[in-house]
Amino acid sequence: YRPQTYLTLLESPEKLQKFLTISELWDEYINYKRQFLKPRTLDKLAVLEKHIKRCSYQLLDEPVKIKLGLLQETTNSQAKEALMYLSAACNWAMKHQLVSSDLFEGMYRELPKHKWQEDSQPNAFTEDEKQKIIQAFKGHQPKKGIGYRHYAPFVEFLFLTGCRPSEAIGLQWKHINDDCSRILFESSLVQVGNGERIRVNGSKNNKERTFNCNYYLQQLLSSIKPDTVDADSLVFPSP
Repeated sequence: YRPQTYLTLLESPEKLQKFLTISELWDEYINYKRQFLKPRTLDKLAVLEKHIKRCSYQLLDEPVKIKLGLLQETTNSQAKEALMYLSAACNWAMKHQLVSSDLFEGMYRELPKHKWQEDSQPNAFTEDEKQKIIQAFKGHQPKKGIGYRHYAPFVEFLFLTGCRPSEAIGLQWKHINDDCSRILFESSLVQVGNGERIRVNGSKNNKERTFNCNYYLQQLLSSIKPDTVDADSLVFPSP
């Protein structure tokens, strides 16, 4: 009973369904998301894209056949990931009135769990095992060169902090205060598809965090700290 100015014109189903194939939907979705995603995520999506583009069933209105085609094309784990992202792509397209529904909603949950989900309990090294690993690095005697001894401080640092390897690789002396009692994790060095390493600001979850060093970590960092520190130089350079 409201005036006509309150009425909303509904799009016809034909106009809403802009995409006919999953490849068309995928291309539009990734082009939109590319600016917001980190390089490693784009690398992962590039792998999924190959499976989606090679899927023997492409029509959007055949989601069950698409699931079957993905399972024939790749592993259960990769097919599960592809279906999850296709569902996300449909949700994005719905918000932009490009498709009328999410035909893949919940479909990835129908597939068996990932292996890491079935055995999610951490299997950490014991203190004795950690010391044996560190000593094996320190005591490595190669026939030529310096061998694995060069990496002993890096391995010990990983054990003492629990940080991601990419965060330790990218750590610079400007991230550690003068007496080595505190570390700021705010970036990482990651390897992208072409083998190049690039610096990414923020951690995997886009957060930076301050880490207080215990006595052993403080002693480790002090022992490898150069007499003259270049703030931008890496804490753990390669040989």
